[in-house]
Amino acid sequence: MSEAAIKHLSEADKVLARLIKKVGPCGWKPDKRRSPFEALVQSVAHQQLNGTAAATILGRVKALYPGRRFPSPDDLLATPDAQLRAAGLSRAKIAAIKDIAAKTLEGLVPTSRAIARMESELIISQLTTIRGVGPWTVEMLLMFKLGRPTMRFTYMTWSPEKPMPTTSPRCGSWFRYARRLMKLICPF
Repeated sequence: MSEAAIKHLSEADKVLARLIKKVGPCGWKPDKRRSPFEALVQSVAHQQLNGTAAATILGRVKALYPGRRFPSPDDLLATPDAQLRAAGLSRAKIAAIKDIAAKTLEGLVPTSRAIARMESELIISQLTTIRGVGPWTVEMLLMFKLGRPTMRFTYMTWSPEKPMPTTSPRCGSWFRYARRLMKLICPF
């Protein structure tokens, strides 16, 4: 995290200032090694599961493709659903993962190089057309893969009865400069 972000957060909130002084600055870095395809498949596999269960299932899925670090979109599309079910994926997750694979081959899921040059709002609008991929999933990809600092707080404050706000009222827009960190420590 930059010195400017640390200064901004420390000046904006006395509690955060004390926390940052006690713990030190955030040393987290985005994981840019995974492709957007791999990041989306892993995100969908983890939805509604604890991390250990999801990692076990994903490990079984990857074991279906010996000699590969991660299956390709073609691999996943060619794999019978019964094999993926036997690895532990639900029918809904299989449908979502196969849609991610198909959309990757169609070019809707961009390459790592292409996504780095795209605007966040375009990425969100494009990827949320894929089955099983909502705003939360895409925003996590933007944050953890690309390290994008300008994130919206829509995922926790939305309900069918009210329109989606652009920021969480509890966090407010005054944290705009360091939203990436705030998403990690302000999950409401």
